Amino acid sequence: MTSTTPPTASIPHQGTRLPWKAWAILALGDFLVFVLFNILGRTDHAIPISPQTTLQGVAPFVLAWFAVAPWLGIYRRSTFTSLRQTWLRMLPVWLVSGMLALLLRIWWYDRPFIFSFAAIALTFQGAMVLGWRLVFLFVARRRQV
Repeated sequence: MTSTTPPTASIPHQGTRLPWKAWAILALGDFLVFVLFNILGRTDHAIPISPQTTLQGVAPFVLAWFAVAPWLGIYRRSTFTSLRQTWLRMLPVWLVSGMLALLLRIWWYDRPFIFSFAAIALTFQGAMVLGWRLVFLFVARRRQV
């Protein structure tokens, strides 16, 4: 039996996958949050900022986020149409990817584990990603994406 129903991506608030434009905007925003956190941290500690140092600081977090987040459902339609789903998915995804990022950072750059950095990175980056996603959620819901 075949269905003549159009794909779920064209029906507002239904289906589980994001339309590619929404996914691209959401992913770009996630990436820019990591860049912004890195730049703010370097500025706060008076550490020179360059494309190379920013890339080095951002790489573990970006790679961990994009390795974990899609598999744990953070790019599903429900995360940009439901405040509850955004919150419920964000916390575990961020904790897993954030811890993975810290481990990658320690391994790649041969750095010691610094509890204060870990606490600040997990707390503030997590809050920034969640904040960005809430803004995205608000705009997407108003536009009936």
